[in-house]
Amino acid sequence: MYKTNIMNNHWFILDPERESQLWQNGVFVFDTSSFCALYGLIPSSQKAMIDILDKFNSRIWIPAQVIYEYLKNREKVIMNPCNEFYQNPKAIFKCNLIPDFDEVLSNFENEDFHPYISQTVLNELKEHRDTLDKTLKKIKNLIKSEYHKQKTQIEATKQNDIILNSITNYPHGKPFIMSEIIDIIREGELRYRNLIPPGYMDLKDKKGIQIYGDLIIWKEILRFAEEQKKNIIFICDDVKEDWYITIDKNNRIITPRHELIKEFCDSTGKDCWIYPLSRFIDKLEEFHKEEDVLPLYHGLEAIRASLINKEKRELIKSMSVDGFLVSCDECGHLIEIDGDDFDWAWECIGGEERSMGIENQYVSEGEICCPKCKKDIHIKFNVWEYPVGAYNYSDIDIDGGSLESDFDFDDRIHFPFEEDDGVCFKCGRHGSVGIEGLCNECLEGQERID
Repeated sequence: MYKTNIMNNHWFILDPERESQLWQNGVFVFDTSSFCALYGLIPSSQKAMIDILDKFNSRIWIPAQVIYEYLKNREKVIMNPCNEFYQNPKAIFKCNLIPDFDEVLSNFENEDFHPYISQTVLNELKEHRDTLDKTLKKIKNLIKSEYHKQKTQIEATKQNDIILNSITNYPHGKPFIMSEIIDIIREGELRYRNLIPPGYMDLKDKKGIQIYGDLIIWKEILRFAEEQKKNIIFICDDVKEDWYITIDKNNRIITPRHELIKEFCDSTGKDCWIYPLSRFIDKLEEFHKEEDVLPLYHGLEAIRASLINKEKRELIKSMSVDGFLVSCDECGHLIEIDGDDFDWAWECIGGEERSMGIENQYVSEGEICCPKCKKDIHIKFNVWEYPVGAYNYSDIDIDGGSLESDFDFDDRIHFPFEEDDGVCFKCGRHGSVGIEGLCNECLEGQERID
């Protein structure tokens, strides 16, 4: 009865019972991007992941098209960490404080004019200068040495690759013959014109048969599930709209494309769900607690952190200029927030007398809910006005989360904040003032005195 309901009515809903059944008997199928993502991990994390996957060797199946794409792109993917992360960091290697330091010290050499400091202090500064020079050189040499070491280690992966050794030993599919591929391409042309997943997003940056690689993989999965009468858990790290339904503003995954799940159920009479690699790792630990597997899960925390950092970098690159990234303190989930989600209603909460008048502090506050753990995250934007009418500086306080990217909200700050606001002649704050020219707070204080 439950299966009938899934196939006929609820194929797009993954409730706990259905998910549990899938994890009990489903076959794990990986796409190319999931295997390639493993090369972004350090060697110890790679081994931890492969050791876990090897425990489920009998439940893993790899499409022939995935094997082809993986072997074709493997060496390039291996070198990605070198190309992306192990280039000399320009900020450090161009850093040279010594000339600036020397220029400052030269101002103190003439004892007869200002600026003046004692010779004792000057000598001490020169000693610090020499120490700083040696320290900077040491830092640069250490980084260069470590970068060279890591590059050498990554290069060696080409000859000693535990990922390759495991993948090629997993059961894999039989390639389609050319006439079958041509039929898939013909179908793909129709599907892509109508934005039917998967694969139509590859029209932008791929050519020839490569355009239809995702569709070929999908057709292999359908053929395998129908022939073997197997439920499928598909791990796809290619997080695009032709695989997943996402929230437009922050590109967060909600669910696999409904069309894919329905097509699978209709074509095979079996069940299927699709996860990105990070979610697959979470679910693996949740559903498989065998004694021989549990010790291996200790290595998953580092893998999660690595995947979250990768996700963070990708999100930051794709963010709008008006957005910023927050991580949930409860679950680590990354949330992209659009600045337009806030009403930017500013309130003056205090002021302090300084040499050029009052320094006012204004706040604008709002709350978001983490879409993963449902924890509330409070965000407070602070801005200081000093002198009156001029922007001084600003910052962001987050309760329940952490700021993961820069956000310049200066263009949302205008003094005075409201055109009809006045300026209290006593305290200098912007706000509503009465006929006496005082804000409510100063007026109350005056009335108490009177």
